Order: sequence, then structure tokens, then C-alpha cells
Amino acid sequence: MVPEQTITDFLTKDTAKLAEIISKYPLQIPISVIADWWGCDEDSIRTAIYEHGELGIGWRKIGKLNRGYVIPTGLFVRWYLKFKC
Repeated sequence: MVPEQTITDFLTKDTAKLAEIISKYPLQIPISVIADWWGCDEDSIRTAIYEHGELGIGWRKIGKLNRGYVIPTGLFVRWYLKFKC
């Protein structure tokens, strides 16, 4: 297989996976879905959300120990595809 075809195949599969996720989770994407897709630990995704804020939204209420996390589908897709609004 030529290198260009390898790249095209990768992008086609990656785009199909993203479309599948958007269809299945139109409002919020579970952290486990992204972790499975990227082959990493859920805590890594939570850390990326909390420390960097580009992937999703993370919060901790005052006086509480637990944190909350959400990956809004629209935000994630724009971030992943590097859309500028």
C-alpha cells in the first residue's frame, strides 16, 4: 500500500468513528467513549479536561471533594477538527 493510501484510509476510518460518536451521543460524549477510542485511561481524559479545558468542561463545587466532567459533543467536535468560530 502506498503511503498516501495509508493516510487516506486512516482519515476515512477516523472520520467514520467520529460520525458514529456524534450520532450516538449528540449532546454529551461519555468519558469512557473517548478513552476507549484513544486507547487511554479515563483518568487521563479527566485530567486533560480539568487541567486544559479544551476537551470538555470540568468543575468542583466549593467544599466538595468530587469533581464533575462533561464533554459536550459540539465543543468536542470543533476542538477535534480544529474548527475556528
